[in-house]
Amino acid sequence: MNDARQRGLRREGAPHEMSRTDMSKARGRSSPDDPRTSRSRDRMMAALRHVAHENDLTISAVSSAAGITRATFYNHFVSLEEAAWHAILDSFEHLMTQDTAARRDGLTPDVVGVDSLRKIVELLRANGELVRLADSYQTHSVLPGLADIVLAQIHRYRAEFGAPATVNSAAEDIYISAGLYAVLLTGARGEQDAADVASVAYSLLPEWMRRPRG
Repeated sequence: MNDARQRGLRREGAPHEMSRTDMSKARGRSSPDDPRTSRSRDRMMAALRHVAHENDLTISAVSSAAGITRATFYNHFVSLEEAAWHAILDSFEHLMTQDTAARRDGLTPDVVGVDSLRKIVELLRANGELVRLADSYQTHSVLPGLADIVLAQIHRYRAEFGAPATVNSAAEDIYISAGLYAVLLTGARGEQDAADVASVAYSLLPEWMRRPRG
C-alpha cells in the first residue's frame, strides 16, 4: 500500500461519527458484522495487546501472533496507529458499559464516576505503547486521537442518559473532552495515585455528567 493511499484512508471519516460497518464499506474492507471478519479482528486485537507488552510492536509481529497475513491486517487497518486506536476505543467502551450498568443499578453517581475515571487512568498506565500510538492516530476531529476516543464516550453518555442538548452542545463536548484528555493522560504518565487523578478529572465534569438523568 503506497503512502498516498495510506494517508488518504487514514483521513476518511470521523471514527466517532461512523459505525465500524460504515467505515469498512468506505474503505473497501470486509464488514465487521461478518462473523469471520469479527473473529479475525478479535484475534488481531488480542495479539496487538500481547505484542505491545512483550515485544517490539510491528505489523509483522502482530500478524504472526494473530496467525494471519499482513494482507489480512491491512484489510482491517491501515496502520498500527489505527489498530491501537481501535484497541483503546474497545477498552473505553467496555468501561463505559460497566459505568452505565452501575448507574442503572442505582449506585451513587459520584462513586461510579470517580471509579470509572480511576479505571481509565489504570488502563492508560497499563497500555503505554498502545496509548502512544492511538494518540497519534489522525481522525477528522480537531482533537488528538485519544481525546477523540473520550469525545466518543461523551456522545454515548449524552445518548444513554438524555443529557440536555443546547446550541453549544458540540462545542461543550469538545471542551470537556480536551480537559479530560489533558488531566487523564498527564495523570497516567505521572506517579500520583490513580484515584486522586480521577477525582481531579471528575471535578471538571459539568453537572449533567455528574448527576445524569435516567
